[in-house]
Amino acid sequence: IRLTRRLADHQLPLQQVRESLSFNSLEQLEAEKRFTRQQQHNRQNQQALQSALQQLQTGQLQLHYQPKVDVQLNQVVGFEALVRLQTATGQLQGPWFIDIPERNQLCPLIDQWVVKQAQRDLAFAASQQLRPKISINLHPSSLQEQRIVQAISQLNQQYPGQLQLELLETAM
Repeated sequence: IRLTRRLADHQLPLQQVRESLSFNSLEQLEAEKRFTRQQQHNRQNQQALQSALQQLQTGQLQLHYQPKVDVQLNQVVGFEALVRLQTATGQLQGPWFIDIPERNQLCPLIDQWVVKQAQRDLAFAASQQLRPKISINLHPSSLQEQRIVQAISQLNQQYPGQLQLELLETAM
């Protein structure tokens, strides 16, 4: 009877240990699943970032200018610079890729490219005796980058009254 009672007394703690171990095992499995999902997400994000940066370097990004129309005057009063990606098949795609640099705090890289391209386009327009007004969209973090601020200042000096800055709405 004593042996049975001793075994019975230890059954409850053993059961609790078993339940605790199985609970920890389930917690561990869930933690491993979360970790694996996060790793996959990070890997996909890294691949997308590398692809976007490669497209920047290989010149597949383009600025396209959308006319801004004053409906009362019924005339074009300027142009908005829109970043587009030209695919290998020649198709143009919208700015779906912008969220990738944004998630990685690399918007100043895109914005610097936009400012340089706008400068080239304004120089070409000037060579044709044209003075278009263009607006470019910038991420607010880009205004903290000295090289971008200097490039914008230089652009304003070279082409006074032709450049308008807009802050990206998604960054607000």
